[in-house]
Amino acid sequence: MTRVKRVTKNLNPAEPLSLARVLAHLSDPVHPLSHTLLAGLSGLDAAGVAQFAAAWPGLPPERRRHIAARLGEINENNLELCFDDIFRYLIDDRDATVRKSAIDGLWCSEEPELINPLIQRLQKDPSVEVQAAAAATLPMVT
Repeated sequence: MTRVKRVTKNLNPAEPLSLARVLAHLSDPVHPLSHTLLAGLSGLDAAGVAQFAAAWPGLPPERRRHIAARLGEINENNLELCFDDIFRYLIDDRDATVRKSAIDGLWCSEEPELINPLIQRLQKDPSVEVQAAAAATLPMVT
């Protein structure tokens, strides 16, 4: 598999969504999870990830699963967007489906600091699906 370095790119520079607006829409379960909305989570800095992390636990479990899955789909199909920092945060989510989606989303990351968290999930996660995702992703990041 050829590795491609991801770059962060704003989809519509004329109308960028603020992170606060993105998080407000994510918190609203009736608001659709559009590509444009979720692209607002691409390339967040540490402060942005902290804002996301503060809002995330308040979301209903099904909404969190749906967001994590949609981020993975977008990540797989659009190399211009990068959700690695979000996925790194989600590796420790309380929901196994979210953890699996996060690990699956890191398939093209080349970050060596992911090795230990993936090994931990492989060895100690109670979910066999998460363990399998970690085993499949680990060779990609090493």
